[in-house]
Amino acid sequence: MSAAAAAAAAAHLGGSGSIPFGVHASPMAAHLGPALSGLSAASWGGTAGLAAAGSMDSIGSPTLATHAQHPAAGFGGGAAGGSGGGAPQLGFEDAAFAADDWRVMGDVQQLHKALLVKEQGILYEDTYLQIGLQSRYTRSNGELLLFLGNKHASSTLTGLALLLSGPSPAVQVVVGQLPLQLAPKQQVQAVVHVTCLHSFLEAPRLQLRYGCGGRQVVQELLLPLAPHKFMLPEPHIAKEAYFDKWKNYQGPPLKMQQMLERPTPLSIDATLLLLRGLNFGVEHLYLDPSPNNEAGAAYFICGQPGAEQALLCQCRVEGNPQNRMQFRVTVAAPDPVLASSVKDMIAAHIMAMP
Repeated sequence: MSAAAAAAAAAHLGGSGSIPFGVHASPMAAHLGPALSGLSAASWGGTAGLAAAGSMDSIGSPTLATHAQHPAAGFGGGAAGGSGGGAPQLGFEDAAFAADDWRVMGDVQQLHKALLVKEQGILYEDTYLQIGLQSRYTRSNGELLLFLGNKHASSTLTGLALLLSGPSPAVQVVVGQLPLQLAPKQQVQAVVHVTCLHSFLEAPRLQLRYGCGGRQVVQELLLPLAPHKFMLPEPHIAKEAYFDKWKNYQGPPLKMQQMLERPTPLSIDATLLLLRGLNFGVEHLYLDPSPNNEAGAAYFICGQPGAEQALLCQCRVEGNPQNRMQFRVTVAAPDPVLASSVKDMIAAHIMAMP
């Protein structure tokens, strides 16, 4: 943005270089302690004092490929017997496992966190079984395609079942049927249909059950669902409409805010990629003229088809230009659960990014 354009934008928004974002502390501020070192209230108050020279290269929004590479490709290549209606034929290492060798492989929480910002990957893996996931969302509806593969070289998995164990009143879940047995090196599919009825904080859970040899396995699987999965990006919202909504929210619980301090800097590019991965429509310098801040919008869609609601969700992420390790996250929405959930999601991913 040129200096003249920035000045014109500032004049339109009312203030010398400041944008009409209100500053409202959330209840969490009490747990954050004193103001972050090196940041004054004035420097956080608007774009004046936060602006820095330079700009960034644009980043295209991530494309969700419906027919992307199969998420369970980690099984390896090669032909193998299996079923699953068109799923790739997967290869398996020839290995046998004793019943007492069983263990969960990898960090299940990290696998879950990764799937919150991407559409395919590994949901769960243990010594005998791997579950890959590929998902797609259309407004308030989602389809999660699970690929269950028996890694065992010689033993059949028996009593295979996926059951809804932790339902959420906000999300309707229908789990497809599975065969009771899974032969060695075989892969099958199960479809999980979800409908978001309203905003939520906790996602539904599935219970996985199967037997192998003398071992019975029972595991809880948290579905990688959060309100942002049902959001539609709105990168070109009219500025007047955006700020009219933003100023109407005077603070919690409809405008939630959190201060963060990372151990390492987070680049502008990474911040943009994160917000777009959470389905916010964000255009650098469009809503917020400071090169260190990002602001975006999305519509959260909930309800049964034919009776859906579209709720505007707005976000702003401000970075300390001195080091880009300190951030303030603000999310505004007409639903308090939506505002709180999305704010927590953005904050968690800012802190978790390398």
